[in-house]
Amino acid sequence: MNRTERSSGTTFRFLLISRATRSVALIFTNLSVPIYLTLIGYSVVEIGLLFAGMAAFSMLISVAMGMLGDRIGFRPVLILVEIPPLIALTLLSALDIQWLVGLAVILGGVGGTPGSMRGSFSPGTTAYIAKEWGNSESRREKLGLISGIGSIAAIGGGVLLSLRSLLIPYVGDVLSYRVLYMASLALMVISVLSLLMLGERQEQKKRSRIMSGSSARYSFRVMAGNVINGAGLGLGISILPLWWYKVYGADTFWIGVAFSVSYLATGIFSILASRFRFSSERLALNTAAYTRTFQGLLLIAVAFSPLFLLSAAIYVARSGIAGFGAPVRTVINVKGVSDGDYGTAISVQGLSMRLPQATSGSSGYLMNVYLPLPEALGGFVQMMGGFAYYLLFRNQPSTKIT
Repeated sequence: MNRTERSSGTTFRFLLISRATRSVALIFTNLSVPIYLTLIGYSVVEIGLLFAGMAAFSMLISVAMGMLGDRIGFRPVLILVEIPPLIALTLLSALDIQWLVGLAVILGGVGGTPGSMRGSFSPGTTAYIAKEWGNSESRREKLGLISGIGSIAAIGGGVLLSLRSLLIPYVGDVLSYRVLYMASLALMVISVLSLLMLGERQEQKKRSRIMSGSSARYSFRVMAGNVINGAGLGLGISILPLWWYKVYGADTFWIGVAFSVSYLATGIFSILASRFRFSSERLALNTAAYTRTFQGLLLIAVAFSPLFLLSAAIYVARSGIAGFGAPVRTVINVKGVSDGDYGTAISVQGLSMRLPQATSGSSGYLMNVYLPLPEALGGFVQMMGGFAYYLLFRNQPSTKIT
């Protein structure tokens, strides 16, 4: 093994450590925040509006950091984007003042969709991997491992939520959350320290254009599919912990267990996807598109389940499907992007996923109209997103990833 290969392997190990610790911290926070907000006096409608504000602010951060990464490199961007959650977790662990907690949720991006990919990736992660590992097979392997390890580590976030029940007799309801937000803050500090150890290839940085025409045209296809999928996620997934809490009366212990098992499923199937060798271009595209479609179908089933246990089991199956499809889809999404455009293109693509998640602002209203409605409608919209993804890429030669 030569020096470059050793350096690359060491860099990736530090990236894995960062993504693992980040997952535990942010997944616990994303799971707990909707219920914590209820506890300190927010209504479900107000919580939805907070998540809409969070989605808008996260969108701005994502685009700004992606464009900056093309110019200064992605290692510094990976570090910069950890600052808002560090500030948010500091506020959450130190205070329970209602308006400050709401501000922390918006500025820190510590609410919304509690899927395990949320903890594994941040603006700059995919671009960094695309830049450091040039061929599609290496990228898919690295992306699969990142999402797999991040998802398995996310189990820790679910475990923290379950362990909160053990703290309540000693410190009370509100303080039990704050103690665990403090633990999450410590994990985020470890994530930042790991990122400081990353290396990055030195290249001529982009200084003029925003994005080449070919990268823009390709990214518009990704964005069109993401807009639909993001709207579904905002409606159905952002409020799911609170939805289970309201619909079935499930306590945080069992909600934490359900999400922990779902993260294990996501992690296992993400790692399997990183090892899978697709025999044809069509098979890869079918996997990318129809895993998203089946996620939507299963979310509809979650909405109408008569029992919490059955609803949770369906969600676990959905998470496994999501874990297998995500690395394949990510490789397709960057395949048609030019080398100097990774940061901007991936950020704009991410924007098209984050901005529609502002539909979370209506999820509280939908719950007041008919309890299953946010999950059922979110699932239907995500199904349509899967079909749209297939139609958008079926004639693109760059979808070949084998």
